[in-house]
Amino acid sequence: MKALFTALCILLASGPAFAMGQAPKDPNAPTVVTVGAFAAPHSPWWNDWQTFKTNLARLAPDGSVTTKLLINNESGGEPATLTYTRRNRMQIAGVTLGGTGSIVPEVDVLLSPFIFAVDSSNSRPLSPYCNENLNKVSAREGAHS
Repeated sequence: MKALFTALCILLASGPAFAMGQAPKDPNAPTVVTVGAFAAPHSPWWNDWQTFKTNLARLAPDGSVTTKLLINNESGGEPATLTYTRRNRMQIAGVTLGGTGSIVPEVDVLLSPFIFAVDSSNSRPLSPYCNENLNKVSAREGAHS
């Protein structure tokens, strides 16, 4: 029974690799960290990603971890980068909130401040009619003082 359980565990652990037609990973092969982002060459963001790669190489001097930078938008736009990250084809994604909202719609809530608070600093884009009604609804719901 113990041998059957062990065999089942091994099969379940290696199942995804066999299902995708891939050989099990060589334990001596370096771990590759793939980064997807858009940074114009020699911009501050591009320099930050190069520093990240250098620092990671410094932390793993034996070469056990390597970094593959796809920071010139080689992976496509932000939705594609996030999709690759979700599928573990990339391990790190440098994206904006707008790009994240294309994959995780709930994040778009962070980009809609005018709905949640109405005060003098952020209500200018709203018409007086909207302000008046939003203030009434917010006061009724206890969301605005």
